[in-house]
Amino acid sequence: MLETSEISETSAQELPRGSVIGIMGGGQLGRMAAIAASRMGYSCHIFCPDPESPAAEVSKWHTCAAFDDVPALEAFAKSVDVITCEIEHVPADTLKCVAAFAPLHPGVRVFEICQDRVAEKTFLNEIGVATTTWLAITSPNQIQEAYENGWRAGILKTAFAGYDGKGQFRLDGKEHFQDAENIWAQLFGAGDAEGSAVLEEIVEFELEMSVVVARNAKGQIAAFDVVENIHKNHILAITHAPATISEENRAAAITIATKIADALNIQGVLAIEMFLTRVRRNPGQ
Repeated sequence: MLETSEISETSAQELPRGSVIGIMGGGQLGRMAAIAASRMGYSCHIFCPDPESPAAEVSKWHTCAAFDDVPALEAFAKSVDVITCEIEHVPADTLKCVAAFAPLHPGVRVFEICQDRVAEKTFLNEIGVATTTWLAITSPNQIQEAYENGWRAGILKTAFAGYDGKGQFRLDGKEHFQDAENIWAQLFGAGDAEGSAVLEEIVEFELEMSVVVARNAKGQIAAFDVVENIHKNHILAITHAPATISEENRAAAITIATKIADALNIQGVLAIEMFLTRVRRNPGQ
């Protein structure tokens, strides 16, 4: 259910029918977006290195090239009217390249924040949105120092490219913290491999929920119903819509998502995942 009538039919039609939408990435979200775009009178051009990408199967055009193939990127960008992404892991340099030739929504800054857990958490804390207690980690020594400073458990996550439980390691007790060199090698490679990670506290929560908001160029925002997510082995298995939460928590979740979308000045669709914790937390903690 869309939560507001503020986004008018006129503002929804700012991109003329018949326009070509360029989509970076070719996964299942791109496939669903391309199908929806077709129903609304748009054509899609997929840029994806995978020759058998799901999105390419339902799109009019597909450029199959690497994300660092500059001539292919320029040709792609010149062939479309607007560009978006179906995943957040498209390299920032790639996005800067295509943005020089066609409008990119959301903008490069949004992806630079969403791709980097350190930047993401810093941004959220700066705008007053609560996160887990966390530390930026750039070496095994800092993991050991965390134990000396009172950490006894936590989730160590790579700052870039982690998803579905990948790039993560649960630290639980002195033995794990003292085995930092080995854990670091598992995440980033042996020796003195450079890496960026975050160490997060383990949070006791009642449920995980998420909300999708859409924001247009005029700053008008609409929110879908808050949903409850159930994971198995770190992968989303079931989503219940709407979430079985109080009206107060539903309104709070939408307020948080709206605040983030406004702070990012986003033009597009943004999904925010959050925990409903068992202990009320203060913003920024």
